[in-house]
Amino acid sequence: MYGQLDRLIENAVYDSFEAADERHPGLSGQNIYYSAARIGDEYYSVRIKLDVSKRNIPPAYKDHKTILIYCFRLMMNLLKRQ
Repeated sequence: MYGQLDRLIENAVYDSFEAADERHPGLSGQNIYYSAARIGDEYYSVRIKLDVSKRNIPPAYKDHKTILIYCFRLMMNLLKRQ
């Protein structure tokens, strides 16, 4: 999945902003994006988090979570949001 990360982020759809908690005083929060990927014959939803610094620097990759999409219709609805 890491090999496809650039493409996933480039094609991701913005979902929401999550404010930082007290454990992350240098961050404003995280921008949450969703994307989809096909790996072999399976489709996956990918939730991507980008840290937003309080300083004037571009958002940085935090992590991602991949979930198998069992229904093709769910993937198509996700892609329609783009």
